Formats: sequence, C-alpha cells, structure tokens
Amino acid sequence: MRFLGTVPLKTERLELRRYKKADDQELFQLIGSDSKMNRYISWQPWKNLEGTRQFLELHLEQYQSDMSFFGWAITMDGKIVGMIGTYHMDTDNESCEIGYNIGSHYWNQGIATEAVMRVLDFLFQTIGLHKVYASCHEENLASRRVMEKAGMKFEGIAREAMKEKDGSYKDLIYYYALKEEW
Repeated sequence: MRFLGTVPLKTERLELRRYKKADDQELFQLIGSDSKMNRYISWQPWKNLEGTRQFLELHLEQYQSDMSFFGWAITMDGKIVGMIGTYHMDTDNESCEIGYNIGSHYWNQGIATEAVMRVLDFLFQTIGLHKVYASCHEENLASRRVMEKAGMKFEGIAREAMKEKDGSYKDLIYYYALKEEW
C-alpha cells in the first residue's frame, strides 16, 4: 500500500478536497441544520458553529499527522455539497470503511454515487487497498442504492449494531468492493 494522505480528487462534476478552516460557516449550514441528512447518521450533528470548528481542527491535524487518513469535502461549482471519508483503516488486512453524507438539497443528482466511485478508484488503484466496505441504517434505502450504483455488493446484515438516539437498536446493512473485482 502507498499512503499519500488526503489528496484532491476530481470527477466530471465534483471536486473532493481537504477541508479548510474557512469552511466552518458553510459546513455548519450544510450539516448542522439539515435534519433530513442527519436522520440516519450515527454521530450527533453539530449543534453550533464551535462543534463544526472542532471537526475541522481534527481533520486539519489528521492531514498533517496521518498519511492513511482520508477525509474530503465534496464540492460542486465551488460549493460544499457533502462529505466523504474513510474509517477503520486496517493496514494488516488492507481494508477500510467508507462513509459519506450529501446535503438533502443535492439528493437525487448522482453526487454520492459519483463521489463514492471516485474514492473507491483512488483507494484501489492508487493506495492499493484490497477491500473497502460501507454500511447504512437498515431503513436508508437511498444509501443502499448509492452503494449498489457505485458497484458495491451486498455483504450482510449486522443485527442491532447501531444504537439510536432513543436507546433502541437498528440493524446495519453492509456492502463491499474488492480490488480484484474493481
């Protein structure tokens, strides 16, 4: 594997780039106030601008200290429309999880699928990972469609793997992609 850190990636319509301190207002407006987008996320959305700034600081620190860290702002026409990144990087098994969020104003435009496909290509062709997986809330049909359209395959269901804000548990649906099949 050849870790390069979070480098800019482009598609026909999108630019995936590192976050900047100056993204705080735009990112807070996109994430903090979008209840539709935040419906299925496992982490608490930022309640204020300070939470967004802490998120940005963590990313800026990770960019400098961890070349196996990947976290991008998804932009279209210079405006942040979502976010995508990797989690649970496992260098021994050459695998990681990918996660993404798109602002609800930008749904149904193929943005998430386009970003996921570009990141998968980067992780397999440039970094050299063997497997990339993703999960979503059992009721998040849109995210399942994104994974399928991006070429990922259904792997299974993790029973009661996600604790909801109300204390109940929900199943997570897992998809995967393998380098040899990419």
